[in-house]
Amino acid sequence: MFTSCAKDKQVGSKQLLAFDSVWNAQVKALAEVKAELTKDVRMNGTTQSTTSVIDDSLVWANELEIFQPIASINKPGNRSYYQETILDDESSNLTIRRLFTDEALMVKEIRIYYLESPKNIRKIEAFTSERNSLYTSARNLSLNFSEVNNKTLLTSYSVQGGQHMILGDSVQFDIHSTIRIK
Repeated sequence: MFTSCAKDKQVGSKQLLAFDSVWNAQVKALAEVKAELTKDVRMNGTTQSTTSVIDDSLVWANELEIFQPIASINKPGNRSYYQETILDDESSNLTIRRLFTDEALMVKEIRIYYLESPKNIRKIEAFTSERNSLYTSARNLSLNFSEVNNKTLLTSYSVQGGQHMILGDSVQFDIHSTIRIK
């Protein structure tokens, strides 16, 4: 999938991804349009589905909170550890900006898929892992955006991963959500 000529470079002191701005804009826009959220959650073999119309930005903020760790790449102490590669997505007409690190940071890799310009985001994928004295966890996060009524809006997202407690059970989960704009 990532087989184009690419140049690795060390990323400096600038903001790597304005994720807080993207996140805040989506929370506000989805509440304004009273988007309908359909969420399928599978945890250890059991699946639950829900559908609801959400018109409150605080509810959307709570719903999308799981993606906030992506913003940690912009912390001054973290930025210099990420390398950047620009690639062509062979399965679409999108360009991929890949940020990655081998350091012991929560966000291991982010891929930002965009159309023509980095401002025209179509997808964000992040791979996170965390290990401490109580648990180990890993997650694959994905946010998909589409042009709706001349606005770039979040139209689906997914979270896949698991968590293992040191003296307890493991939990595997798979969340797939679709957002319908009326």
